[in-house]
Amino acid sequence: MEGDLDLELNQGTNFMHWITLGDFRLLERPDRECISRKGGHPDFRFEDKAGKEYVIEYTRLLQKTLRNLEYFAESHIASPLQGKLPGTYTLEIMVDHIGRGWITVEAANLVVSEIMRLMQSDIQSKTGQLSSGFNLHKVSEDGSRLVPWLIGPTLPAELRLDDPLARELEKEFHDIVQSTDRKLDGYTGARILLLGLSQSGLDREFHAQRFINGQGVMLTWADNEGKAVKNLDYIYLEPGINVWSGSSDNLHVKVFAGHKYTESKAGYYPILWQRPGTPTLLH
Repeated sequence: MEGDLDLELNQGTNFMHWITLGDFRLLERPDRECISRKGGHPDFRFEDKAGKEYVIEYTRLLQKTLRNLEYFAESHIASPLQGKLPGTYTLEIMVDHIGRGWITVEAANLVVSEIMRLMQSDIQSKTGQLSSGFNLHKVSEDGSRLVPWLIGPTLPAELRLDDPLARELEKEFHDIVQSTDRKLDGYTGARILLLGLSQSGLDREFHAQRFINGQGVMLTWADNEGKAVKNLDYIYLEPGINVWSGSSDNLHVKVFAGHKYTESKAGYYPILWQRPGTPTLLH
């Protein structure tokens, strides 16, 4: 596997390890390997030792503002620092601290320059708050890269369906589910949407497990969407932030950052929704 190009494969194989305890193989990456079609293709097809197929679409539920900011930070901050850092770092960017929720090119250039000066200093830890207010944190001795970690406004502990941010995320959730349903058309086996929640602002609802027993906005969204889909069988939640960093021996080391499940190598993937009548996918 090669760096960022396989971050999604990392997510898919981690999930399959959790579902099957490691007895599986990758059959195909339809989104990359199949002929293009209207509606697109899912990301992966896996098969377990019993011959059962798992078709997975992986995507993240993220506000458009954060998604755009993340792309900008990757292009204008992370990319210029690639290969120039003594390890793998995260850059914590609080959206509330950057005015209107945007970073200018000039501000990004200043962040890059400050990080480079910090790397050349005698400070051993080379972590801490930058003059921009962003927090730099070293997460691994391996690799040589920076991973932007965008943090949006904190959502209420008891998030209401009529909250403006909940409505925005609901629209994103709807679009993701509908797109996944189209991509899974014609595929057989266990057809799964693996939904990444990292940086979405839904951490409080997730940790309180309000998607269980008829509570919480996520469960309401899923129940509503489940009435309309034809090809989707399961929605699983993926809460962690996974970072790949290249080690000195050319292997890849997984780094977890910014999540309570930091030490869990097995992952944690609770189910949000499954089609009535489908079997439970437990190992």
